[in-house]
Amino acid sequence: MTAPPVTQLQLDFEGVTCRIRSDSAEVLTLLDFDLAAYRSSATESPDLQVTVQVGPALPARERNWRARWGTTRYRCFDRGRRRRVEYRQAGEVSCIVELDRDSNAAQVHAVTPRHAFERAYFLILSRIGELHELRGRHRVHGLALSCDDRALLFIGRQGGGKSTIGLSLLADERFRLISDDTPSVGNDGRLRPFHVRMAIKSARPPPFIPDAVCRRDANSVGSPRTFVDLTRLPGRLEVRALPVTHVFMLRYVGARNPGIRPAGRLSLTAALLRDCVLGLGVPQVAEFFVRLTLSDLFIKAAFMLGRLRAVSALLRSARPYRMQVCSDLERNRAVFIQFWHEAGTGITDHL
Repeated sequence: MTAPPVTQLQLDFEGVTCRIRSDSAEVLTLLDFDLAAYRSSATESPDLQVTVQVGPALPARERNWRARWGTTRYRCFDRGRRRRVEYRQAGEVSCIVELDRDSNAAQVHAVTPRHAFERAYFLILSRIGELHELRGRHRVHGLALSCDDRALLFIGRQGGGKSTIGLSLLADERFRLISDDTPSVGNDGRLRPFHVRMAIKSARPPPFIPDAVCRRDANSVGSPRTFVDLTRLPGRLEVRALPVTHVFMLRYVGARNPGIRPAGRLSLTAALLRDCVLGLGVPQVAEFFVRLTLSDLFIKAAFMLGRLRAVSALLRSARPYRMQVCSDLERNRAVFIQFWHEAGTGITDHL
């Protein structure tokens, strides 16, 4: 007897629950892979409900929707506390997302399963992140690893080498992943895990990641990507909130030599203002995060103050460094292990 098709997913993001329903098995399969670390049992009243429908007929916009703002890719409309976003592709509306902020219920309508999946995935990350912020957990755009009961934070602009150094160090079983892209930090300065898909900008993952835990895709311009379900790599995920002892500001240098040197707290403060307080690179999804109403501005101001307190706590506990990351994973790892040993951690290279 074959199992009945899955029509919904139940997720629990560290106390923030979510239910996803869809008429598309492909959409649910992709979301289940990317959010596998947060699978949970059913709950009667989830904090966020998302319904995804795929088909050529998209719901028409009624006249009482008020146009707000947008770009060449999308337009936003409001009706009370509801937000409707119409996404365009090749000049035609290809996806519509409606979010009711009072009930935290969202509907995603798209012409293709892939478009529906992408919009649903980033909507979920945006809303879960905002609900976490109400609980004092603020996201940082960066890679976070644990080693020897300490949290290590690696930050930098896009293309700065975060994925490269992450893959370099995760080949060593002494390192565990806290988050590939968006760990959260509280007022105590501790980093908390956030485990969604790990993205690698290559069609070939490193040897320590088996093909069975990967799915391959391409971005909008056709560049290959590999997504990894680390829940199927036993012992590689950190589940504890840990104090941050070192923050590394990364710069990718290609074939040049990697290296680590101390940095000033002023430069670290500027980087954390960018990557946490402003949240550049964090999946906030402006078309849902920004509403431009007086009440929403007060809420966002409270978020900024909370982020500043969290950054202040992190600055008190962490030592800042600058790190040059090269294209050779083994050279990166050797340089970091040497630094980590000289820093007095007691860890040496066993190879």
